[in-house]
Amino acid sequence: MVNKQSLLITKYVRKIIVDNISALQNRCYALDARTGTKLPFAVLIRDSVATTSYTKDGATEDTIGISVYVVSRDYDGGVTIANDIRNLLDRTRYNADGINISLIEFTGANENYTDSPSPAFIQQLRFNVKI
Repeated sequence: MVNKQSLLITKYVRKIIVDNISALQNRCYALDARTGTKLPFAVLIRDSVATTSYTKDGATEDTIGISVYVVSRDYDGGVTIANDIRNLLDRTRYNADGINISLIEFTGANENYTDSPSPAFIQQLRFNVKI
């Protein structure tokens, strides 16, 4: 049986972002940011987990869908942070802390604007993470 860490993946992707994107000043959260969190910040959400490769001993590769939302007060600042995150994560491999990420692939992006509870620009990045 293969020991997979798929459900913990946002923990490791968050670590990669926090260690390398100084503009966020450690404001990178899993699932949700508290109301009143200072902008800009990022939120990571695990969207899906699928086992994509099997052997007689069990699953050997999982693919995890991750969305990263960058929320900012100004469009230029947010899209710059989102671009930095894309460049950081796309085609990245990571092997530390008991996990082996064989590849992170950028799969798409969206953007949005909200004025509730306060004006904010939102950049959504989507990645597939293979472990």
